[in-house]
Amino acid sequence: MGMSFVPTTTMAPNNGTHLGLAGWGMNSSPSTAADFAVRGAAELGRVLDAQQLAAARAAHEAVLEFAVDGPYARIVHDPGRKSPALAELAGHLGRLTCAALEIPELALFHDHLLFKPSGGVDMDWHQNYSYLPLDRPHGMTLWVAQDDITTENGCLYYLFGSRLLGERRAGWGMTGRRIRGRVCRPWMWPRMRPGGLR
Repeated sequence: MGMSFVPTTTMAPNNGTHLGLAGWGMNSSPSTAADFAVRGAAELGRVLDAQQLAAARAAHEAVLEFAVDGPYARIVHDPGRKSPALAELAGHLGRLTCAALEIPELALFHDHLLFKPSGGVDMDWHQNYSYLPLDRPHGMTLWVAQDDITTENGCLYYLFGSRLLGERRAGWGMTGRRIRGRVCRPWMWPRMRPGGLR
């Protein structure tokens, strides 16, 4: 499940859902916030307990009837508007992210479910903000694993520091770790356990 947020200290549009820290009293990890600042990605670890994970899986199964089928995934746009459980999950994850990354507030502007069965078509490397309706690369995407992600089956990877090179079209000018002649930090193929957030 992916969700796109914009860090904000002002009001969001009427359809924006604000996810602030008030009343949560969570401790952030300096290393998590620092990782995010330097690498552009951070692992928040296990954010869903077994009961929450089971509820998220059941809710996702229920909204798959609204999916648009594509070559690399079945996509459900805005599942939080179709499921109260998923709307609640988005709020929970937003608050955890605010606390972990020391962000005062986030505004949720899009959530989507990407169901990628094993053996599907790979999606080329891309920067998520190329697909988001923003005029600058200040959005943030959260991904929640519902199943084990390993180096053998993982469909999600990051190229640390690539956001600093400006916007790139998916797959353009890219060979190995080079993007238009610039060597980026190594690829990171995350291992994530179900309920983990990145």
